[in-house]
Amino acid sequence: MSTPKGTEQSAPRRTRLLEWLAPYIPAYFPVAWKLGLSISLLILCGMTILGTLLLNNQLSRMRDQADSFGTAIAQQLANTVREPLLADDTFFPQSATQQPDPK
Repeated sequence: MSTPKGTEQSAPRRTRLLEWLAPYIPAYFPVAWKLGLSISLLILCGMTILGTLLLNNQLSRMRDQADSFGTAIAQQLANTVREPLLADDTFFPQSATQQPDPK
């Protein structure tokens, strides 16, 4: 009977790990420890889920705010350039769209 190669290699690792951890694992865990551990794990999972939801919500709101800010800036620039553009003023639209020199 042949066994897959993965189970032959994982068994020695598991026993080595258990031999290494054996002095640190008590033979009996008190009920208070089990209860405390289970409550701690529930709190940890709940806080992780809550944090993930809050971060995703905050990221979405910040993205929406950046989009609306970009739209407002573009709208203001379009309103500023509209009158000189309709009056065939060629200097103002060029100077309004150029970035200043960083000095």
